Amino acid sequence: MLFNGQMMDELKKGMFIMGINYNAGFSQIIKGKNSYREFMGMNMLMLGKQDVNFTRGKLKWILNRIEFEYRKDIVEIDDYDERNEKIDSYDLFKLLGFDEVHALDISGYEGADIICDLSQTLSKELLDRFDYIYDGGVLEHIFNFPQALINTSRMLKKGGRIIHDLPCEWADHGFYSFSPTCLIDYYNANQFSIKNIYLVGYHYPDYEMVNVISPDCRYNDSKQWIDTFATGYKILLVCDAVKGKCSTEENISFMQYIYADLDETLKRNKVLYSYEYKIERVKHIIKDDPKSRIAIYGSGITANKLLYDLQDYLDNIVGIYDGNLKCGEVIDFDNCKRSILNLKDIDNDDVKYIVLGSEKPHVIEILRQRVKHLKRRGIQVI
Repeated sequence: MLFNGQMMDELKKGMFIMGINYNAGFSQIIKGKNSYREFMGMNMLMLGKQDVNFTRGKLKWILNRIEFEYRKDIVEIDDYDERNEKIDSYDLFKLLGFDEVHALDISGYEGADIICDLSQTLSKELLDRFDYIYDGGVLEHIFNFPQALINTSRMLKKGGRIIHDLPCEWADHGFYSFSPTCLIDYYNANQFSIKNIYLVGYHYPDYEMVNVISPDCRYNDSKQWIDTFATGYKILLVCDAVKGKCSTEENISFMQYIYADLDETLKRNKVLYSYEYKIERVKHIIKDDPKSRIAIYGSGITANKLLYDLQDYLDNIVGIYDGNLKCGEVIDFDNCKRSILNLKDIDNDDVKYIVLGSEKPHVIEILRQRVKHLKRRGIQVI
């Protein structure tokens, strides 16, 4: 099931619906490009014959703004302003320089030239064939979406790129809404390089409201970002990934990272998951540097236990990070009180160590994912 023309009646300025959105997936395609010559010799596959969710005038403005040299022999856009009609998606990608542009669908009803059911095994002529694949909101409409995602991987050439614009928090839009971890874990497990992955929020039905864009979903807590900055917004997941060594002959992995080979992970990291290790590590840090500033991530039972067992070192434990609590709130633990700090202000707090407040391995892995970006700034996670 793909979008049909009747949904275009809802399109208004700034609106995101499934299709080609100029400041989401489309921006990923042209990012860093200066000329149609950079796409010459390449082919593009749209999953479904996509609608273009912006006018020819808007397209002209976008390309002129980034000084992109487009193919003027395909369609004339110089005479159009933002109020004029939209460009056909086949013409759009040819305008950008692609030699071939195709659309794949389960039927030819909307103008697709390749008829294929993505929930079934692909025919050999579609394997390793395309340089770019654009998914403007298709996977959520395919019940067997794991097979569909595997098929898109296999249709890409090595080094090819796939761009997704998928719903993240949309009830009843399709069969599914997608969490960032779905694409992050899938592509990382299958030797793809993720160029960019982020969330875009827009107001429905007040499309004039300013859109909000998240940081990279690999390095931030997406739920916390939505709760803080995008409450009341419709959320779109944008992902741009490049195919690496993944082969059409290999078994493609589809296991969420924090649960994959958990028994083996526990064996390798038994010490790091150990509560006793946390206690001894903190004592060792403070012994080496009595002025060390340490925070605990989490405010539950384990945090309370840590503070009790480290009561001789409370001067070094400056506060608590917990995205579910309000910054500045004071927590009354058994043997002390500590304030909730803002993770964004960690540099101002001069915190150099974060102790993860959990003894459960799968929770520890989740917490590690939430703060792993801090390692780039020299902050150690315990």
